[in-house]
Amino acid sequence: MPLANMQQRSLVEKLLQLYYSTGRRSLVLLNQLMPLPHDLCARLQNAFRARHQKIAVTHNTQNLGILSILLRAGFISAITRGTIEAPSPEAFHKVGDAQRRIWADLKYRDDRPVLHNMELISKPSKRVYMELQEIR
Repeated sequence: MPLANMQQRSLVEKLLQLYYSTGRRSLVLLNQLMPLPHDLCARLQNAFRARHQKIAVTHNTQNLGILSILLRAGFISAITRGTIEAPSPEAFHKVGDAQRRIWADLKYRDDRPVLHNMELISKPSKRVYMELQEIR
């Protein structure tokens, strides 16, 4: 694996750690150096509230990293590359960057969203620094 990919993956994994709050399942994103993913958080929460089965978000490395972490943690059931129209890995490579999307299959249990709350706790106006041991 190229060094740039390893460093970026390592950065995403360090910055975006999952935290389950007591009483309800929620996710807190720790974000220190990358642009804030407000749009992704808002889209996911709105899609869960509207009971959508799938959601399409802009294709970029940050969104792909966050969605991969959510997939491994069990908050979403699948991610697929595609276009604005549909999740299609074949069509993904045929369109330009502006048309590329990441499609996420949302997960529900007993007709209730698996992810109830998602928020950023480290922001430009309020930086939160933690040791690695505090995150785990």
